[in-house]
Amino acid sequence: MHDTTTEPTGGRGGLLARQAGGALGEAVLAGAVAAVVAGVWLVAFASVAWPAFNSSNVTRALTTVGQVVAVAMLVAAIWLVRARKWPWVAKVLSWGGISTFVTVTLGMPLGATKLYLFGLSVDQEFRTQYLTRLTDGAALRDMNYVDLPPFYPAGWFWAGGRFANLFGLDGWEAFKPWAITALAVAAALALVLWSKLIRADWAIAVAAATTAVTVAYAAPEAYSAVLVVLLPPVLVLAWGALHRPAEYGAVGYRAEFQTEGARTAGGEAAGSRAAGSKAAGSGAAGSDAAGSDPAGSDPAGSDPAGSDPAGSDAAGSDAAGSDAAGSDAAGSGAAGSSAAGSKAAGSSATTSEAAGSGAAGSDAAGSDPAGSGAAGSDAAGSGAAGSDAAGSGAAGSKAAGSGAAGSDAAGSGAVGFEAAGSRAVGSVSTAGGWGAVLGTGLFLGLAATFYTLYFAVAVFAVCLMAVAAAGIALWQRHAALRVHRRTKQEVPGVWRLLRPILVRLIAIGVVAGLLALVVWLPFLLRVLREGFPSSGTAFHYLPEGGARLPLPMFELSLLGGLCLIGVIWLVLRVGSSRRAQALTVGVVAVYLWCLLSMLLTAAGTTLLSFRLEPVLLVLLAAAGAFGFAEGARAIYQVLNEPERFRAVVAAVAVLGAIGFGQQIPEILEPEITTAYTDTDGDGVRADKFPPSAVSYYHEIDAALREQTGRPRDETVVLTADLSFLSIYPYFGFQALTSHYANPLADFPARADEIERWSTLESPEELVEALRTAPWRAPDAFLFRQSGDNYTLRLAEDVYPNQPNVKRYQVTFPAQLFDDPRFTVTDIGPFTVVVVER
Repeated sequence: MHDTTTEPTGGRGGLLARQAGGALGEAVLAGAVAAVVAGVWLVAFASVAWPAFNSSNVTRALTTVGQVVAVAMLVAAIWLVRARKWPWVAKVLSWGGISTFVTVTLGMPLGATKLYLFGLSVDQEFRTQYLTRLTDGAALRDMNYVDLPPFYPAGWFWAGGRFANLFGLDGWEAFKPWAITALAVAAALALVLWSKLIRADWAIAVAAATTAVTVAYAAPEAYSAVLVVLLPPVLVLAWGALHRPAEYGAVGYRAEFQTEGARTAGGEAAGSRAAGSKAAGSGAAGSDAAGSDPAGSDPAGSDPAGSDPAGSDAAGSDAAGSDAAGSDAAGSGAAGSSAAGSKAAGSSATTSEAAGSGAAGSDAAGSDPAGSGAAGSDAAGSGAAGSDAAGSGAAGSKAAGSGAAGSDAAGSGAVGFEAAGSRAVGSVSTAGGWGAVLGTGLFLGLAATFYTLYFAVAVFAVCLMAVAAAGIALWQRHAALRVHRRTKQEVPGVWRLLRPILVRLIAIGVVAGLLALVVWLPFLLRVLREGFPSSGTAFHYLPEGGARLPLPMFELSLLGGLCLIGVIWLVLRVGSSRRAQALTVGVVAVYLWCLLSMLLTAAGTTLLSFRLEPVLLVLLAAAGAFGFAEGARAIYQVLNEPERFRAVVAAVAVLGAIGFGQQIPEILEPEITTAYTDTDGDGVRADKFPPSAVSYYHEIDAALREQTGRPRDETVVLTADLSFLSIYPYFGFQALTSHYANPLADFPARADEIERWSTLESPEELVEALRTAPWRAPDAFLFRQSGDNYTLRLAEDVYPNQPNVKRYQVTFPAQLFDDPRFTVTDIGPFTVVVVER
């Protein structure tokens, strides 16, 4: 034996750069594949004159066919992974399959319309207005009010604007292809991230399940859906950044402490297993160890998620993706066993070796050198791959797929502290969790630029994780103090345990904050100069869904069953699986947010908890996918591994996926129908019925440009027909409702001013009122005709009533505009009044 200790060139910084670079490169490739696949499908759909979805079942039938093709691609990718064939083909096939599923499921039902889900109605009206604004120019401007910085995060809409510019589309027309393409890319990125955290075949299955649920329940709000599908793997990543038990106090603990101390969450003391027993949560039964599978063997070439160097650090564990409760090496023998030159890396032993036994040159049951991280390693009497107990060493050993040298498998160790001298000779260094810190911070920053509510919820969940990690560390210290009285060993102080968690949490916040400033800085600077207004009512909405806790696991449906399996899995595995711990924190965060939102109703506001139901569904779907896989593996072993059992499980999973997939158009039927019944910017209604008054917008636009002599983005229009501003990038004097208005615009005061103008008695008074208005006055009015008068239908907030908006009408006498300083033009049911400047 000889000392083979190595340190990667450049230390942790160099390793972090290589890990981040490799992951980023794969993410870029996946995103490019997804974008190309989505583009090809969307162009194909647009080239055919399909019947309307709400009057024919043709597009519904073709959607099912496309979903079956997508599922077949994903199944083929999983088969290639498990067969250890063509790993890059498997990756590209999985990226293409998951993006095909998204594109076909949304694009085919919408194939005969240019509008996205919900058309130009309700909330989609102001979202389309935002995209139209940022398509017109790349500057960060409010969607409605001139000379104001944006309040709603502009990230998704700004990127959509560049997408529209690239393909020469108007904002309203780009909304559908951009929304579908962005979600397809996000699904592929989520698959890449999962593959860095867990074994590759499981990553494909879990990503497919969460993507399907996201499309079904989050797709109408397109800019939030891209965050929903990414959230589950990001929570696993964040937990790996904040909870790193192998690094808690690397000093002063002897092996006796690990054998005598209290168990960790699900972890056993080394050496406590009986000979021949299966490790709880090990590769043989329920392990997250990279490379394990139902047969106990690793699918070689599976590129197990979290494998060194890219993913282990992300998960924060030593055995990448390993959750083996108390196990020392995935599927390895009991503590103290020695298999000199054995190939245990990445293996999943069906039964462990007897304590202390050793078979020189033997293979662990079910092990395979292919894909192993420590093939041929020397255990040198050590029971923990890459770790020492009381001074013992695994000379030159390398934990399978491990990223954090010297630590036990994730979640193992009696109380989570390293034994004295446990740094293995020759073990591979890691970036110390900083890759996971960086990834978590980037996601939170992205969320801050896309959707404020989900950003706040994600921050809340990450902070809960930090509290949980600190609590576990303090509990372990408390247990260590009891042992300390007998062993006389030093116990790390409280600050020494909590400081790494706090430092990483602050680092995550710094990364997220810097990225968030990209879109938030103009608004914050304006607030610093003028103070924050109190007129915002964005949280004044409480539908029935916000007044109760969502419990999807009790619904009699495929999704309800999957969520129930997820709940059961979370409860069973929260003590031994890092994945279960991370997802549990996410679920708890959602429920706590819901309770807090309901509590705040007493204070006259809410936290919009009803919008978190898609998040909860996706988290439980991820847990359900894990529960289904691990439950099937457990049944497989209990039944003594029947030959056809795997085929049965695969058939059930595939049929379940297809069954849920073909339900998605039914779930989205109201949103799809609205896309066909609304009139688009071309004045066309996709279901071939006569168009609405929107068909006159083209004439109105031409009249405004001719009579004002100004570009659209320099013209302010007062109108209650906000869909006009969704199609053409004019600025509005007043928003649709106060809930979507920029707080800096002072919505209530503007509403009062409009009503005051309607009561004036002469054109001179109106001209003077417009001249002295505290804001830039309208350059034009777009009214509806009502006899000899002109009307605007405005809205006011009436929370806590439900509906929370009261509509009222303001009437302007026609004689107010009987003056040369006003140019009046009747167009269909509209009257356009242009003010002379």
